[in-house]
Amino acid sequence: MTLKQRIKQMEKKTKISEKNTLSGGEIAQRGKEIEELLEQLDTLKKRIENHET
Repeated sequence: MTLKQRIKQMEKKTKISEKNTLSGGEIAQRGKEIEELLEQLDTLKKRIENHET
């Protein structure tokens, strides 16, 4: 592989990893969504436990 080919390959990898990177705001938003889902799961778990007893 020539140096030019290696540089192109590294540029492609960099572009791909840039696409896969989330901004801080996106990470915070996902974190909030996860917390909300966990709360919903806890609520459902309590409802199921109360229904079983």
